[in-house]
Amino acid sequence: MPAKRKSSTTAASVPQPVGHDNTGAVTAFLGSLKHPLKPLVETIRATILETDSGITEGIKWNTASFYCHGWFATINLRAKKGVQLVLHHGAKVRDESTLSETIVDPSKLLTWLAKDRTAVTFINAEDFQSRRAAFQKIIKQWVQHQAGLAKAP
Repeated sequence: MPAKRKSSTTAASVPQPVGHDNTGAVTAFLGSLKHPLKPLVETIRATILETDSGITEGIKWNTASFYCHGWFATINLRAKKGVQLVLHHGAKVRDESTLSETIVDPSKLLTWLAKDRTAVTFINAEDFQSRRAAFQKIIKQWVQHQAGLAKAP
């Protein structure tokens, strides 16, 4: 049997929530999280939630994830450096997406992983604070795109 890989990121097992509006599950998850950048994770969470009143949160894919007209963002705690947020449209890749061509990113925060998913990495709290306004603009655009998908036939 292969040896288990040790991780510097741990959190107690949190029950998977029903639905997408489960702040309590995320609070419990973060309360038990052992990560060197836990305060940064909490700041990213708070910033996402304050960006649009329609954003909710829950535990999806074993980590804090965010929802607005569908799951759209997931915190990756296993990034090699810093904390990464993956922006997506759920688990299924949408090859027909034109999102990579329509999101305005003058600060070059995003690293596109596919046409419909991207990642942004923050190395530390100072890095996040210096790019916070640009990050919120990206989140607003992503939420608008999610709303458009929800209205599509």
